[in-house]
Amino acid sequence: MLPNPWRQERGSATGLGRVLAHEIGHVLLGVPAYHDPDGLMRTTFVAEDFEGARSRFQLMEQSVVRLRARIASLSEGQPR
Repeated sequence: MLPNPWRQERGSATGLGRVLAHEIGHVLLGVPAYHDPDGLMRTTFVAEDFEGARSRFQLMEQSVVRLRARIASLSEGQPR
């Protein structure tokens, strides 16, 4: 049976989206660069991570708290 080209494209797009989300996380969360022992901002990934469940790419609670605090502090200095 021949591989389904749509499945391959979807896998590539999913992997790319997860890498981009991780990199954007660096910008939004600031230093330190890695915050989560698991989840989106962990230090290492293996190939299977990019094909697996979406839940492995969510922000952990500690990063959600940090992100909210950074957004609030950035918003304080913005004119309304």
